[in-house]
This record gives sequence, structure tokens and C-alpha cells, in this order.
Amino acid sequence: MEGSATRIATEVYVVTAEYETEVPPATATFLVVARGTDGHFQTKWSVKPLAEQHYRSKDEIGLWAFLDSCAYYCGPLVVDKVLPLLPSERGQPRFAIDASQSTNGSTAMSQLSVWQWNGTDAENLLIRSYQIYLDDDRDLQIIGNLLSVPTKETTRSFSSFGCCAEPRGIWILRIDSGKVKDLGHRFLQPQIEWADRLLVASRAKSPTAPSLATRSVLTFLTHTEIDANEVDQCHVLSHGRKGTFEISFGEGTKLWFAYRLRNGQPYFTEVRVE
Repeated sequence: MEGSATRIATEVYVVTAEYETEVPPATATFLVVARGTDGHFQTKWSVKPLAEQHYRSKDEIGLWAFLDSCAYYCGPLVVDKVLPLLPSERGQPRFAIDASQSTNGSTAMSQLSVWQWNGTDAENLLIRSYQIYLDDDRDLQIIGNLLSVPTKETTRSFSSFGCCAEPRGIWILRIDSGKVKDLGHRFLQPQIEWADRLLVASRAKSPTAPSLATRSVLTFLTHTEIDANEVDQCHVLSHGRKGTFEISFGEGTKLWFAYRLRNGQPYFTEVRVE
């Protein structure tokens, strides 16, 4: 067993504990403890009873119930980091829990949750799962009132195997005294997202497709068999109002795109397979 204690207010701490079970992998919990009137620290709240109430619905809080490996999602959560946050406008302490799930590869699911301590209970303000690449050397950062979370984003038209770092992204939360606002995810290389949007629209023959590309591009994508999976990396060859980029895939396929910007959005003028 191992753990930590993080101060979130005067004589109030978030305590984490990670422990091995008879059936691997490890699991964990987190508590709020505070000094009582007798001078001793006492457990005031634990995530486990709350998680048991949510377990049947298999939601994000339910992940904190005691689980064997792969009970749902990938298995038990282990706390990676506790972050004290800006107090609420009423002075109530707030904190974030960044946790990860077990994995057999280089890509894993993590979970970020934000809590507010009212003296009796930890009220959940936000809780989301997100995907990470384990060898990513970026870390969570708080700059001013913004919390940035490094991610591995997902695409719909092609996949990224666990050993691939791309498509890397970032998830931003704004932590104000009044509320916590999810500002969403973005790709570090937006060209990957642009290409994904185009491929999805062309394959589905979406009515929005003509706003994304020329007719020749859409015809080419509709009638061309593209072996696009396991995105490896994206090379941006030029910038500005006109540009090109290529995406390479693990099977040796490369997609080359040419575009121009219209009202700040890419409009594709040429696509080819290399």
C-alpha cells in the first residue's frame, strides 16, 4: 500500500491510498480527512460509498467502486495526482483528481474529476474520462485559472493503435471562483482533425461535404479505396492561407492534402494517395 496527503484547506486534506489486491491490478481510493474537535484527524468523506451507489449505472463515479480488471472500461482507477484548485466564491475548498486505469499497451484511459468540499461532502463538479499516450512527456498544468490536460485524441475515419502517440491533443478547463467550465478538446495538429472530418463527410455523402472540398476531391475520395489506419504522424509542409500536409500511416500509406482557408476553415482542393 502507498498513498499521499494533499492539503486543500486549514487542517483539511485529501488522502489517497493505492493498494494491491489478490487479483491484479492495483486499485485505489481517496478520502477527505479533517481535524476533529478532539484534536485528532478523522475521515469525513470517502469516494467509495458514493461510487457503490453509482456502480449499477456504470457511470464515471461508479468507476471508483472496487473492480476487478476489465469489469468495465479497463478496470480499477489509481490516483496519479491531486491538485488543489481555486476555492469557490463562498470559500469552499476545491480539488482535482487525475487518475488512470490499467492497460496492456501504450495507450490508456484516464479520468479527471473536480470536487468541492462543503464541510460534510465532496460535491462533484465535473468528471470525464479521456485518453492518454503513456510515453507522452507532457503533464497537467495550471496557468492562472486554466487547467490544461494532455490527451490522445480520437478520430472517426481512421484509428490510432496503442503504440502511436498521435493524434496528440489538449483539454482545457477554466476554474473560476463561481464555476468550472469545460472549454473542450483540441488537436495539437489540427490538420489531422480536418482530414478526419473530410473523410467522414465524404464517405457518408454528407450534405456538408461540398462546403469542405471541391467536387473532384469528393469524387476521388468516394471512389478510392484508402487503407488508412494506425495514424503515425502528420507533416505540415506549408502554412498560410494556402497549405499542404500529409498524414502517414503504419501500413505505409500516405494521404496528401492541399487546401486553402475560407472564413478561417480549410477547403480542400486536392487529395492524393502516396
